[in-house]
Amino acid sequence: MEGEAVAAVIKVLVQNLIDHSKKEISLVRGLEKDAAKLAGSLDTIQQLLNDAESRTIPGGAVKSWLRKLEDVAFDADNVLDELNYHLLSKQIKSIKPMKEKLLKSKKSNENLEYIRKEGAELGLKERLANDVPKLPHAAFETDSFSHDPIFIGRDELVSEIVEVINTRITTDERIISIIAIVGMGGLGQTTLTRNVFHHPKIKTHFGSHIWVHVSQIFDSITLFKKILKCLISTDKVEVESRADIMKKLLEALKDKIYLLILDDIWNQDRPKWDDFINSLVGVTSTKRNAIVITTRNMEVASTVQSLHTHELKGLSHEDCWSIIKAKTFGKVDIPLEFEAIGRKIATRWQGSSNNTEGGSRVRYMIHDEESRITKEVAKYLRTLLFEGHIYRNKFVDFERLHTLVLADDWCTKLPSSIRKLIHLRKLDISSTSINYLPDWNWIGELHQMQTINANLRGLELPSALKYLINLRHLYIDSFAKLPAEIGSLTSLQTLEYFRVGDKNGWKIKEIGSLNDLKGKLKIFSLEKVENKEEAEKASQSNKSKLLKLHLSWNMYGGGDTPNDKNVLEGLQPHSNLKKLAIEGFNGKKFPSWTQKMAVENVPQGCWVPLNKLIEIKLYECSKCEEIPMFGHLPNLKSLWLEGLTNLKFINSSFYGLVNEETHIVFLALEKLVLHNMPNLAEWAEVESPCATDVTVFPNLQHLQISWCKQLTSFPNQSESCLKSLVVRETGSMPLTCIFKTKLKLLIELCIERIYGLEYLPNWLFYNNPNLLELTIRRCSNLRELPDGLGTLNSLEMLSISDCPNLERIANIGAQHSQGSLTCLQRMKIYECEALLYFPWEMVGSLLEVLEFENLS
Repeated sequence: MEGEAVAAVIKVLVQNLIDHSKKEISLVRGLEKDAAKLAGSLDTIQQLLNDAESRTIPGGAVKSWLRKLEDVAFDADNVLDELNYHLLSKQIKSIKPMKEKLLKSKKSNENLEYIRKEGAELGLKERLANDVPKLPHAAFETDSFSHDPIFIGRDELVSEIVEVINTRITTDERIISIIAIVGMGGLGQTTLTRNVFHHPKIKTHFGSHIWVHVSQIFDSITLFKKILKCLISTDKVEVESRADIMKKLLEALKDKIYLLILDDIWNQDRPKWDDFINSLVGVTSTKRNAIVITTRNMEVASTVQSLHTHELKGLSHEDCWSIIKAKTFGKVDIPLEFEAIGRKIATRWQGSSNNTEGGSRVRYMIHDEESRITKEVAKYLRTLLFEGHIYRNKFVDFERLHTLVLADDWCTKLPSSIRKLIHLRKLDISSTSINYLPDWNWIGELHQMQTINANLRGLELPSALKYLINLRHLYIDSFAKLPAEIGSLTSLQTLEYFRVGDKNGWKIKEIGSLNDLKGKLKIFSLEKVENKEEAEKASQSNKSKLLKLHLSWNMYGGGDTPNDKNVLEGLQPHSNLKKLAIEGFNGKKFPSWTQKMAVENVPQGCWVPLNKLIEIKLYECSKCEEIPMFGHLPNLKSLWLEGLTNLKFINSSFYGLVNEETHIVFLALEKLVLHNMPNLAEWAEVESPCATDVTVFPNLQHLQISWCKQLTSFPNQSESCLKSLVVRETGSMPLTCIFKTKLKLLIELCIERIYGLEYLPNWLFYNNPNLLELTIRRCSNLRELPDGLGTLNSLEMLSISDCPNLERIANIGAQHSQGSLTCLQRMKIYECEALLYFPWEMVGSLLEVLEFENLS
C-alpha cells in the first residue's frame, strides 16, 4: 500500500498545481506559452500517477520517481505561489513584472518535463482517473462495530447525549427527532457516536439500530438501500426503482422504533435533505424514532433542522496527554524528556488529530528555542509552531511558511523578519503578549494572508491591515481596536466584533461590504448610528451566512437616544439567523421586524418569519414597555429576558398569532429565564377562541424567575417537562402557579428569598425521585419541609440557609427512613435558629461534606 499512499499525497499537490497554474501563469505577460506547456505536463503526470497509485507494491525505481516528483511539484507549487503573490500585489499598487519569477517558472517547466519523461521510461502508463481500479468504498466507511481501545475524556458527554435522546423520545410525540453532533475533523465525532450507539439505555429504548456512513455524496436512494441492508440482513438489496425500495422499507420498518446514525454528513442542500427525510417519515409507522447525524459543519445541522445540536469542543490538556501517552507508549514508563515534549503538543493541539503534510520533506514542526532547525530543513517547512524567545531575524530562513504560530509570553513586538514570508496564509500571535502592531507598511504586503489569530485583549491593529485583500478570518478580542476602512477586506468571513465610531472609516457602513461573514458578529456602540438610513448601510439583511447577531447600545453613554427604534429597524437581519441578542436598546417599543420576529421581503411584498431562531436574548432594554411575539417560532429553544425594568405586563401577543388552528405555542422552548424585571406584575394566559386546547411550553426543561418581585402569575401548563426550577426574590404566587402542574422530572430545585413561602407541598418530593440538588435560601417564613424529603434516594446535594423559622425537616419514623437519602454527598444547613431536630437516620453512607452553622 506504500506506493498508493505516497501517490495519493502527491496527487493532491499536482491537482492543486493544475487548478492554479493556468490562471496564475497565463495572467503574467510573457508566460502564455509556459502556461500551456505546464498544463500539458501536469495532465500527463497526473495520468502517470493514476497508474502508480494502482500499484500497491511498486518497484524501487517507481518509489524513487514518486519522491523526485514530490520535490519538483513542491518547488513548482512555491513558484506558482510567488506568481500569485505578484498578481495580488498588482491589485494594490502598480509594479513591474519580476524577471526572476519568469526564470523560475521556466525552470519548473523543465523539471516537470524531465519527471514526465522519466515516469514514461519506467513503464508507467497514462491512465484517466476513471480507469483506475478503486478499492471497495466500504474500506473507507465508518461502521458501528469498530473497537475504540482508547476512549478518553468523553464519557460524561456520551451520557449527556444519551439523556437528550431518551428525553426526546419519552416527551416528544414527533415521528422522528433529529440530534446533531458537530465538530471539526479529528475531534472524534464518530467514536463518540459509536459509544452512544452501543450505550445500554439506547439498546433498551430502540428496537432497531441502524448505522449508515454518508460522506460527501448525499444520494437518497443510496442511503435508503444502506438502511434497508441493515434492516433485512442481506448482502445485496435486489431492488432497482425508488418505489420498490420504499415499499420494502415500509415493510422492514413496520411497527419498529428505530435509531438511525447518519455519520459524516456534508450535504447543505435543503431540498435534498427534505426529499430524504420526508420519504423516511412516509415509510415510518411509529413515533419517537431518532436520527443522530455527525458533521463537521454547523450549517449542515441547520439544514437538517436538528432539535438538539451539540458542538464538540477540544479535549482538556490532560485528556489529550493521556491519549498521546496511550497511543505512543502504551503501558511502558515514559522518559521525562518525552513527557515534556508530549505535554507541549497536547497543550497546543487540544482535541484534534494533527496530520503532517506527508512525503519525504518535513512540512510541519513544533520547535522550541533549545533545538535548532537547519536552513535546509527550514526552507521546506510549511507549518511552524514556535515556542520560546523570539528575536528580530528569527524567521529569515523560513521563506516558504504557510502557517506560523508564535508562543512566547515575553514577546511584545512582532518580529520584522516575518515580512519576508510572502507565502504566509495563517499567523497566530494569540499566545504572546503583543498589544500593539506598529503601522509598518510591510504588514499590508502579506497579500496571501488568509487567517490572523490575534485574540489579545485591547490589541491595536495597524492601518495597513486594509491591504490584506485575501484575508478571510480575523480573530480578535472584543476590546481590540480595528483600523479604519475594515470594509476594504471584502473576503472576510470571520469578524466577531465591530465597534461603531464617530469618524469616517469607523462608521457602521464599513461592515456593509462584508457579506461573506459567517458565524457570529457583535456590533457595539450603536448609539453612534444616527438613523435608519445609516443603519441600513450595514446590509445585515444580505448576510445570509451570519448565524449569530448581537446588537449592543452603550447603556452608560448618557443622554436620550430617541433614534434607537429607527436604528434597530435598519438592522433587519437575514432570515437564516439562529441566535439574536439585543442589549441596551432604549426604545419603548421594538420596530416591526423585531416585534413580529419576521423580516420583510420587499420584492415579494411579504414577511418571512425568523423560523430558524433557536436562541433570543433581550437584556438591559430598560425603557421597553412591550416585548415581541415569540411563541410562533418553531425552533426557539432558549429565551432570556433580563433587565427590562420598565416592563409591567407580558400580554397575550407574547404567544404569537394564535387562532383556531393553533394547538401549541413555544413548541421547542427548553430554557426560559426572567431576571431583574422589578415592575413586571402580570403574565397573561393565551387568548384564542379555544384557549383551553392550546398547550404552552410543552418541552420546557429549565425555568428561572429571579428579581421579579411584583409578578403574581405564571401561565398554566397541562403537562411539564421541567428538570431545573430556580425561583429567586419573587412573590410566592408564581411558585404556587407553577406547582399547580404536577412536576415529575425535576433534577434541580432552587428556592431563594420567597418571603411568603411557609411550606412546600408534600407531593413535590414524592413525585420527583430523580431530584439531585435541593437549595433553599432566605425564605424567612418557611416553617417545615415535608416528609417526602426522605424519599429522595437520588439526592446528592442539600443546602438550607437563612430560614430562621424552619422548625421541622421530614419528621418520619426511623423504620421508614433508615438511610433513605442513599446518594447524599453534600449537606449544608446554616442560620436556621428555630430548627430543633434533624432526622440523621435518613442520611446514607456516601456523605462527604457536612456543614452545620448557627442552629438552635
